[in-house]
Amino acid sequence: MTNPPAPRVSVIVPAFNAEWTIRRALESAARQSWRNIEIVIVDDGSTDRTGEIAAAFCADEKRARLIRQPNGGESAARNRAISEATGEWIAPLDADDLWHPDKIERQLEAARRIPEAGLVYCWSRLIDADDEVIGTAPEAELEGKVLLEHLGSNFVGNGSTPLISTLALGDLRYNPDFDACADYLLQLQLAMRTLFAVVPAFLTGYRLSATNTSSDALRMIRGHVRMFEFLIQHLNGGERAVAERQLSRWRARLGLVLLRRGQARDAASHIAKSLGRAPAAACREILHQVRVAAWPGGQTRVESGGSFFDLVPEQP
Repeated sequence: MTNPPAPRVSVIVPAFNAEWTIRRALESAARQSWRNIEIVIVDDGSTDRTGEIAAAFCADEKRARLIRQPNGGESAARNRAISEATGEWIAPLDADDLWHPDKIERQLEAARRIPEAGLVYCWSRLIDADDEVIGTAPEAELEGKVLLEHLGSNFVGNGSTPLISTLALGDLRYNPDFDACADYLLQLQLAMRTLFAVVPAFLTGYRLSATNTSSDALRMIRGHVRMFEFLIQHLNGGERAVAERQLSRWRARLGLVLLRRGQARDAASHIAKSLGRAPAAACREILHQVRVAAWPGGQTRVESGGSFFDLVPEQP
C-alpha cells in the first residue's frame, strides 16, 4: 500500500508597506521543515520597497509568487491570496510576523491526531523590532468544539497562528467590513462549523509595533463592538449569552476611551448601552479598566532576553 501524498500548504502573506519586516517573514516561511508549500504574497498597493523586496525573494524561492493589486485592505489581500492558493491547507502569515521552522509540520501532525479538525493553532511569543522576545501570549490547550470558549476569549491570539483546512474554510473569507478583527471573526465562524486542535508550543512570533497609536486602539475596540453585534444575530442559547456579555464589555471599554478623548456624549451613550445589555459584565470591565489606568505597572510583561529563533518552543 502506498502512502497518501503529503498535503500541500498554501502560505498566504498580505503585505502593505512592510519593507522592514517582510523579508524576515518570508524567510521564516521558506525555512519550514514541511517542504510541500507554496508562498502566495499579495502586495496590497505598497508605496515603499515591499513589492521590490518580495519580488527579489520570489526570484530566489521558486515556491513563492507575488501578486500586486491596488490597496484594498488586509482582508482583501488575504482573500486574493486564498483565491490563488492551491493547497489543502491555508497558513496565513502577516508580513511582520515570524514562524518557527517546525510550525507547519507540527500543526499537520496535530491535524492527523484529530482528523476532524479544520483549524490547528499554536502558541505565540511577542517579539520586538529586532526579533527579541518580550513576552508570551496566553497559552490555551482547548480542542474540539471550542466556540463557547473562543467567544469568551481569543485564545488563538493572532492571524499568523492558525493552519486552516480549505475543506473546512469552504466559502468563508475574511470580512473586509471587520478589518480590525477580521482574523478573530473568521476563527469564530470556523468554530461554528469545525473542530480545533492545538500544538502546545511557541511556534509563532507576533510582532508588537512601536508605531501603534491610540487611534489604532480605538479602531480595534470599535471593530470588536461591531463584530459582536454582527455575531449575536447568528447565535443562540449560551453562545449568544457569552457574545452579549462580550459586546457589553467592549462597549464599556469604548465608552471609557471616548471619555478620555473628551467625547463625553458618545461615551455616555456607549456606557449606558453596555450597562443596559449586561450590567455585571459592564461593571467588571469598567472596574478593570480603572485599575489598569491607576496602576499601569500591574500589567506584567515577561522579559525573555532572547531571539525568537534561539528559544525552545516548548519552554516559556
